[in-house]
Amino acid sequence: MAYLDRVGNAHLAFGYVYIDRAVADQPKSETRTLRSIFTPKAAAILRVMLRDPDPPWRVVELAEKARASLGLVSNARKALLSRELIEKGDEGVVLTNPDGLLKLWRGNYRQPQRRRIKEYTRFHGRQLDERLRGRLNSKPNAPRTIYSSNSAVGWLAPFARDGTHSFYANEQGTKLLRDVLEVTPAAIGPSVA
Repeated sequence: MAYLDRVGNAHLAFGYVYIDRAVADQPKSETRTLRSIFTPKAAAILRVMLRDPDPPWRVVELAEKARASLGLVSNARKALLSRELIEKGDEGVVLTNPDGLLKLWRGNYRQPQRRRIKEYTRFHGRQLDERLRGRLNSKPNAPRTIYSSNSAVGWLAPFARDGTHSFYANEQGTKLLRDVLEVTPAAIGPSVA
């Protein structure tokens, strides 16, 4: 069987022609480094730079502002430099192509893995809001939980109605919701999702 690929491997055998070439190393896939700068942790670095693209950023400042490790910031910086989205100067790196970064991010976005939980609580409306007030995201390292979907819309458009209260939460936030709202599992008719 004859074959030829874009890496440089080839095996052609016909008539008096015999070509067999194998490249020792496969080139590294670009998608790994590309996706790595769009993971949730690395995306915090990009958000910081996009919010304020003008000033030069040093690795240490960027790590503190994005709450990321120095290694992650350094790797993200290398990836952005190789794609010519930032420029390195004496005072740090500057985001020179924010539109290009956003287009690249949009093209490589992968929705984070999530687990949907459907449960029931006896609290609704004002009573539910009062139980949660001051407990959601009260401290920087506290459980992370936010209203989502129609529950979030209810703060801006209170005339919108939905019987299900929706939240995005990390593991500790899910535990907080379960404790505060005294939820029970519900296969049918959940009021918390």
